[in-house]
Amino acid sequence: MNEICDIVAEKWVLSSVFFNKEAYYIVKAILRSDDFSLAEHRMIWDVIEALAPTASVIDFAIVRDALVRRGQLDAVGGISVIVSLMDFAPTHANAEHYATIVKDNSIRRSMASVASSILCRCAKPDDAPAEQIRVEAIKDFNDCADKLTSAMQTMEDVFSDIKFDKEDLGYTATGYHDIDKHIAGLGNGQMIIIAGRPGSGKSSLMMGMALNLAKKKKKVSVYSLEMSAKDIGIRMACSMAGVNLGSVVKGLLDATALEKLEAAKWALHALPITFDCKSLTVSRMVSSLMSSVRQGKCDIAFIDYLGLIKSDNKKKSKYEDVSDISNALKQLAMDTNIPIIVGCQLNRANESRSDKHPQMSDLRDSGAIEQDADIVMLLHRDKSEEGDFSGVVDCGIEKNRRGPTSRVQLGFSPEYTRFYNLAKI
Repeated sequence: MNEICDIVAEKWVLSSVFFNKEAYYIVKAILRSDDFSLAEHRMIWDVIEALAPTASVIDFAIVRDALVRRGQLDAVGGISVIVSLMDFAPTHANAEHYATIVKDNSIRRSMASVASSILCRCAKPDDAPAEQIRVEAIKDFNDCADKLTSAMQTMEDVFSDIKFDKEDLGYTATGYHDIDKHIAGLGNGQMIIIAGRPGSGKSSLMMGMALNLAKKKKKVSVYSLEMSAKDIGIRMACSMAGVNLGSVVKGLLDATALEKLEAAKWALHALPITFDCKSLTVSRMVSSLMSSVRQGKCDIAFIDYLGLIKSDNKKKSKYEDVSDISNALKQLAMDTNIPIIVGCQLNRANESRSDKHPQMSDLRDSGAIEQDADIVMLLHRDKSEEGDFSGVVDCGIEKNRRGPTSRVQLGFSPEYTRFYNLAKI
């Protein structure tokens, strides 16, 4: 793809930094070594970058000597190539202009390479489904866009727009202050795991959070592979109205309950929640969520649950599948810069322990989940000595990248599928 280049612009850029370190820092903020189309230009730039931190001035002789030490002088075309750069003497202002031209051509070459790869994959299928090729192509094109800005950031860049308030730092309260006071809320770019045994209430807690966030006008996307959108809607209505879910299922509703449910239904109509309850592969989920975020339709996503997501590669083991899916969801959270809350199942290991509270090692199928997650919450339904549910669920915050681990208690009414705070604010 070297035909997409401007050799003269590259020479202007290289010559602009000689005797002018201020121009060097301007160019460095725009370009990386691989943005130059010619290998000899990349080698010269690498030498300039290596010299810049310690050299008071960068000149032709210093660059020539460094190339000799590296054994690269002949590779760049000899001393004549270095001398030829002296014919170019742009002003300080021109350095940025020509660096921008070089960057633009670099991005064009990257996009052309991606497009060529897509054509080859489509013409000669490599056992990857079309949807996977499309999702990977989108990511590759987005990577091309990432070249527009330097990946390196100075401390000045990092702190230039930090205000040290929760809203600015990207935290969103879950509505359960017993949890929020420990995790500071849900952070942008975080993958948060809520795990438990079947019947522990993980889906109810996730949907409770979704409701709380939607009431604050956050756009919520719910991906459920376990229930239909209608089933989730009924559970949300029961939770909001305080009506027994069993009465709805059995058709045993009196006039008062029906009135409460109708009111809840109309309140739910106004909330910005969307559902995707189809069978999902990881590539389709990535594609769907990235599209929603780009269109401004999603601020936070809930996925219930990880174990039901299908892998794009059917030849791998379950352990490898779960590891790949976990990695993909964490990367998705970072790429979209939104919190992604993921439900997970626990194995039965806790049943053989005297202390029944779950541990992170109880997460099913893969150790990658606990490695990838920013926060891991493990639910345990507390029971009385007679085996009756006490109405209290232990929420063990077993991993917390932005704070200490801890254990909190939440009230839970299974008949209403509703969690509530026990402690006073």
